[in-house]
Amino acid sequence: MGALLITIPNDLSSLNNEDKRAFLELETELSSFDTDQAVYLVEESEELKDMISHVAATGGKAPTAAQQLVNSIVSNNYFLTSNVNAVPPVVAAKQFNVITSLTSGDAKSPTIVFCAHYDSAGLAPGYAVQADSNGSGVAALLELYAALRRFYSKGSRPRYNLVFALTAGGKYNYQGARHYIENLNEKEDIELAICLDSLGNGEELYMQVAKDPKEDSIVTRVFNRVSNGLPKNRTIEIVKKKINTAAETLAWEHEMFLMKKRQAVTFTHFKDHKDPMKESLLDTKNNINMDSFYWNVKAIASGIISFVYDLDDSVCADVIADGQECSFVGGSIVNQKRLNDFLDMVLSIPRHAENSENYAKMLRNIWSRYSAKVVLQPVKFVDAVVYGHLDDKVVAHVTKPAVFELVIGTFVYDLDDSVCADVIADGQECSFVGGSIVNQKRLNDFLDMVLSIPRHAENSENYAKMLRNIWSRYSAKVVLQPVKFVDAVVYGHFDDKVVAHVTKPAVFELVIGTCIAIYLLVFHQIILRSEFILDHFLMKFAKGGYEAQ
Repeated sequence: MGALLITIPNDLSSLNNEDKRAFLELETELSSFDTDQAVYLVEESEELKDMISHVAATGGKAPTAAQQLVNSIVSNNYFLTSNVNAVPPVVAAKQFNVITSLTSGDAKSPTIVFCAHYDSAGLAPGYAVQADSNGSGVAALLELYAALRRFYSKGSRPRYNLVFALTAGGKYNYQGARHYIENLNEKEDIELAICLDSLGNGEELYMQVAKDPKEDSIVTRVFNRVSNGLPKNRTIEIVKKKINTAAETLAWEHEMFLMKKRQAVTFTHFKDHKDPMKESLLDTKNNINMDSFYWNVKAIASGIISFVYDLDDSVCADVIADGQECSFVGGSIVNQKRLNDFLDMVLSIPRHAENSENYAKMLRNIWSRYSAKVVLQPVKFVDAVVYGHLDDKVVAHVTKPAVFELVIGTFVYDLDDSVCADVIADGQECSFVGGSIVNQKRLNDFLDMVLSIPRHAENSENYAKMLRNIWSRYSAKVVLQPVKFVDAVVYGHFDDKVVAHVTKPAVFELVIGTCIAIYLLVFHQIILRSEFILDHFLMKFAKGGYEAQ
């Protein structure tokens, strides 16, 4: 079976802008590339470079016929093998949402939900770091909880209940968000869901919505308060995108809430959900701009505090606009060092779907340090299948052409093959060992034995045993190695009995039937005529007139 082997740089962050654009184009092409063959992405190594350079030098057409002949004899052939099955298994790993909350003390108070999906995917999930999409969203949500919890510990609490949900399966059409919403209490008063997605870069912050919000809506009020928390060199903008229910996947996580009639938005630095960087292998920790990340999270945190307490945020607006720190509570609401530490923890272990359970437990442990009551909510994927084989080991075996062995054999025995050259050229027998090396009668006998019994797949076991018996005559140690078919199905019915039934055309039966009918009709007329003549004769005879006539 063939395969496609693609090498990628060891350090993707070292690529210049032009190379990064080319890499993004390659990822886009590969994401829509349809093939039945395995595709491997391998980091560059010296051994791999040597192999590729050798194949490039000897694999093509040589400039001269002599060089082409030499290459065909001495060049290396590379045979690549894989350790895993060609058919990737379906992953049955458990998936969990990680949920905690800050309560106002009144269960009837309105609720604001913060959510961020924590999983990673992409072209090669085993390599995908996706620090920005959506590692930054997870770290931002952890920091929001740490920053806001002190306002809910004692004293005058805000009137809003806050729920923090780190959701699974975001890369698989937001499976965790769907499950969370479907299990909400219908009476639960969720005024707004704020989803955090990719906040670690860019000079602009976007609030993604499905329709233009009304002037006095909660969406507009939150937007205005968040915008007041940004300096002059940074901007925030509302981007409207209608939900495409016909698409295979939703564009943003907040659309799941909207489909369930819940107000929701997404904060992100991406204006378009189709931006190739959202799924790129280039999205590493080096892709994060910590200053942008800090100001984005700080603006959201400040806006939320201002909103839930209904503060006059114009007090800080001018100061923040000049890029200076200003806080309603003394000191910065967001701790930049803690935010960076959260990001390091978020990126410390793989986030692909196979590792969801371990990752969810790690997130639970982080929140537990803040004495939070954390719930792991099991998530069942719907209309989504996760396949395994994230990592594999490919081994390159170096081989030589068959003609190389013949040449080496000649040199090993140091035979002067010119002795036989002229004789063999005339079609006569000549051998280095006396007599022919190959026994023609034995070769013919082998062919007869090979063809003596059927060799179809149903008879493989019997045929293999026969071959073993042949070799055993030469005291050979023979191994029968079981073979399991992959991507191949063998059907039966090799032999059948065919019976030929002789029939006549339908018109033949019609003709025969007609003849019989005519025959019977004539016969019937003859019988009637004979009966009439016989009756007439008997009457004459009875009157005695027969003789007189």
